[in-house]
Amino acid sequence: MTEKTISEKAEAIYRSAIVCDLTLPWSSGPPDGRAKALNDVAEAGINFISLTMGTDFSTTHDTLRLIAAERARTAASGNLVFVETVEDIADARRSGRLAVGFHFQGAGPLANDVELIPVFYALGVRHMILAYNQRNRFCDGCFEVNDGGLSRLGMRAVDELNRVGMILDCSHLSYHSSMQIIDRSSAPVMFSHSNADAVLPSFRNIKDDQIVACAEKGGLIGVCGAGKFLTASQESTVEGLADHIDHIAGLVGDSNVALGLDAVYYPEVFYRLYAERRDAYPADVPPPPWNYFDQGELRHLPDVLLARGYSDESIVGILGGNFLRLASRVWKPVDDAWPTGKY
Repeated sequence: MTEKTISEKAEAIYRSAIVCDLTLPWSSGPPDGRAKALNDVAEAGINFISLTMGTDFSTTHDTLRLIAAERARTAASGNLVFVETVEDIADARRSGRLAVGFHFQGAGPLANDVELIPVFYALGVRHMILAYNQRNRFCDGCFEVNDGGLSRLGMRAVDELNRVGMILDCSHLSYHSSMQIIDRSSAPVMFSHSNADAVLPSFRNIKDDQIVACAEKGGLIGVCGAGKFLTASQESTVEGLADHIDHIAGLVGDSNVALGLDAVYYPEVFYRLYAERRDAYPADVPPPPWNYFDQGELRHLPDVLLARGYSDESIVGILGGNFLRLASRVWKPVDDAWPTGKY
């Protein structure tokens, strides 16, 4: 934690915002660290956190068990609110509790069956990445050499995700996959945790035309705090976040910027998974240890953005308001997720 002071104005802005973090890796982490991880999120002043409940490496069975465990945790806790609607996030903020939502980083839990999408939507999954770095039956990930984009199955998934109201997330996808999803989707999409390739070239960061296409569709880009995708020094800093925010805002306006910090409470497990899945990462990805963003540092972001000329309103939007606007536009009532006249 830095020793920098926080100005009264920055503190007031932070307190007035509904602070949303769109990405906290979860499914691979040890269960005994989860309660502390959620407490750390709340202590950082974050109001809504979205947990990764499944990846391309997850089975349907394991995903359902994890969802059951986390739904039980929120139900039993007096400090957590499970999120199904945007109003749930606002209610949690008013009552001083942490709002908890779910997402997938990869389509593994679907087992190639798009008819499971409404099931997972009903269980609380509110945004989904179709592939994690590599190719699967839905589309190509950002590490593929030959970028084939969406498959026919992927197209069906896009249509079904649109129908139920789950946000399509293009982080970790290949260039063509993301651009084809943006073009096909009838709803705005997002990159939940992606940075600007123009600021730091990386297989995981996105090109300017991806940013523009996403914004033109009404979507947003969540800036990622993982050091290896944030700064040339691989440090995870507030200033690094601001550099990517500046670039994206300069292209499409700050109303299309959000936060997907991608903090990791179990780095040692991540390092082991990296060693086991080397084929999922390019050779130029630096070996561990890696730097992840300290969520407690997020309170310093308003001061950094104020110094760069951002208005109070813009900062509140970046901290969470922009995401809430997108969710209000895309999320649908759970009862409407079930297909009619099919069974």
